[in-house]
Amino acid sequence: MPVTSANLDPARPWAVGARDPVTRHGLVGLLGSTVLAVGALGVGHVPARSRLGVLTATDVLRTTTVGGGIAKVCVIVGALLLLRAWLLLGADVREGRITGTARLVRMFWLWAVPLVLVPPLFSQDVYSYTAQGNLLNVGYDPYKFGPAAVPGANLATVSGTWLDTPAPYGPSFLYLGKLTAQLFGSHIYLAALTMRLLALLGVWLIATYLPRLARACGKEPSLAVWAGLLNPLVLMHFVSGAHNDALMTGLVVAGLAYALEGQPIIGALLVTLGGTVKAPALLALGFVGLAWAMRRDGSGVRGSPDEINEHPRRRARIGPWIAVASIALATFLVINALTGLTFGWIGALGTPGLIHTWLSPVTAVTLTVAQLIAVAGLGDHGETMLRVARIFCEVGILALIATWLLRRRAIEPATGTAAALLLLAVFGPVLQPWYVLWGLIVISAAALGRRGMPYVAATTATLVVYCTAQTSSTTDPLIHIGDGICAALGVAVGATMLLRDPVTRTEIGHGIRGWRSAARRAVLPQSSP
Repeated sequence: MPVTSANLDPARPWAVGARDPVTRHGLVGLLGSTVLAVGALGVGHVPARSRLGVLTATDVLRTTTVGGGIAKVCVIVGALLLLRAWLLLGADVREGRITGTARLVRMFWLWAVPLVLVPPLFSQDVYSYTAQGNLLNVGYDPYKFGPAAVPGANLATVSGTWLDTPAPYGPSFLYLGKLTAQLFGSHIYLAALTMRLLALLGVWLIATYLPRLARACGKEPSLAVWAGLLNPLVLMHFVSGAHNDALMTGLVVAGLAYALEGQPIIGALLVTLGGTVKAPALLALGFVGLAWAMRRDGSGVRGSPDEINEHPRRRARIGPWIAVASIALATFLVINALTGLTFGWIGALGTPGLIHTWLSPVTAVTLTVAQLIAVAGLGDHGETMLRVARIFCEVGILALIATWLLRRRAIEPATGTAAALLLLAVFGPVLQPWYVLWGLIVISAAALGRRGMPYVAATTATLVVYCTAQTSSTTDPLIHIGDGICAALGVAVGATMLLRDPVTRTEIGHGIRGWRSAARRAVLPQSSP
């Protein structure tokens, strides 16, 4: 029987007959996160002196070849079970069988519980955070020195790539890393779990303010919570991986929600605090100022909903932008004074670009062309070409964002923020799977409709497959697979998902025919009238 508003119970909008999709699919997700946690006990990134080995089962998983293989399989199976549960929930949300958000949020936290205390997966960055904070304890500037400047046991868990690189993070986050290092000293694993609490704080902000942001944008909160909170990548990288991107993104979501609800000063402050964690958050400040300009009236800076001007004149935007910039500068100066740090993070922003990933379109295309040039006997110019391509893309991104902010018909602020963050993630110096969450979470509340759900699902599936196939995702590679092969495998899975969906298959077909017609008109001579 088709689901309609007539046969849904108003008191239980998720229920169809006696079946409850939130519980039914939620249990699959809980099984997935539990299996993932078991895998983390065996092949999660953990210090060599960790006491996890006091558990017999954990000791077997961590010290035997068979145990390591089983743990790695648990990671893959757990991630795929999470993906399956999420996709099944998405089908119910798309068909209108789930309309509320409270139970979805509770289900997310239930999924997250098994991952809270186990070792991190898919990245060792959480250990870099405390190692960089420890530099402050001995008087070193983390914007000039890498963790290796202070020898100690904590360096064993830091990725070799980042041992000698300066920190690209903001002053507030580095200071929190310093306090954590002071508190736990040589207890590296406890320090990592403490840094995970900061990531969970960011996830809590997302869970709290994402529905509010969706309502402010006139979108369905259930879609936003499904795409931006329950997303398996949030559990894999924000909860398990404990990346500081979680705190940054949570502050951006909260700031945008306040700005669109008519409190732009609080919004600008929260977004700036996100920038003191990680710099990409600062891209949202221009759009907070735009939201402020939309709500200005003759009596003050806050207008009622019927006083909103969706397309304020360019001259009317200057004042709010100056105010937002002043709030941001003042916030940074206060935090710099409290932490003893400076704006040195600006010079260290290129640190993430030291690695090359074939998941990045800029890197993949540029290095492929460079290899073809080298094969042709014209020399190896890969690094030079890559630097030029990255600069070109960064300038293009900033120019496009400026165009959105200045155009006469103003872009919706949350949509503009999401687009800016996605552009920076995808076409920036390097692309990591968790970078995509910056914009995906915001756009899930700002512009996601039911027609867009297959694209979110395909993108998520691509990145989940890529992460589980990556050799570096755990301490036990099991099977060595190259980065390029992982990227190709993930993209193939995502493309297959899009082509299997009838809606997106039709849309893609229309798009291909449109591009074909445009190319034909551009190449073939036009007939004379």
